[in-house]
Amino acid sequence: MENLEILDDGLMLPRKPSVKNEKEIRRLRRELKEQLKKVKHGRSAIIWLIVLQAIGGFIQILAYDFEIQVVVVNSVVVLGMIGLYFYSLHSPYPAFIITLICLFVLTALLTIENPMSIIKGILWKLIVVYFLVVGLEPASDIKYTVSSLRSHGIDVNIS
Repeated sequence: MENLEILDDGLMLPRKPSVKNEKEIRRLRRELKEQLKKVKHGRSAIIWLIVLQAIGGFIQILAYDFEIQVVVVNSVVVLGMIGLYFYSLHSPYPAFIITLICLFVLTALLTIENPMSIIKGILWKLIVVYFLVVGLEPASDIKYTVSSLRSHGIDVNIS
């Protein structure tokens, strides 16, 4: 936090333009672009999880002849995942963590019911987990990068 003036009220004034600052700004912009790209991959993983859960839930509903418990459980899971997607638009890091936890809990519960279910769909589960994990670190670093850019007087909109 060099060359940053902090007023008594905690307000941070922008740094004065210099060649060093311009290089830093370019580096931060590239870093932010990479971070947003990886976070987008994490969000795409949530979308794929929603689609696959909806398809699997529909097949399960048909297999159980529209039992109300199956309909309710699958609807709650899909709606919860949709909510996590919208939450990831505002706060990607906690949304990715919650999605991973939900995925592991659902897999554990399905494994208790039917031990062969852990093998079914293992490839898509691994792909979804991979992209969520890839998006975790950049999701946590975005706030730091944005605040660094703002300390240079650059207005950043990441929505």
